[in-house]
Amino acid sequence: MRPQKEEGVFDASMFNAELRSSESSEVRAWGNRQRNLEIVYREMLEELEDIEDLKALEEMRSKPLKFRKLEDFLNEYMPEV
Repeated sequence: MRPQKEEGVFDASMFNAELRSSESSEVRAWGNRQRNLEIVYREMLEELEDIEDLKALEEMRSKPLKFRKLEDFLNEYMPEV
């Protein structure tokens, strides 16, 4: 049998339970925001990589092409062939 609560007495157990549930929902919300920020950050890095790749391609295209014989290329990169 549970003891009777006196009127006018503060029941800390109810307060603590409510506090714990609100803290856990705040922690979950913070975790969700954190995951969203990580996704946005990852997407921004991918965009920056794409921009860097486009700049590198643009630079490559601005230079004149240099051709050489296949034999010379193979001798330089694969001398044993």
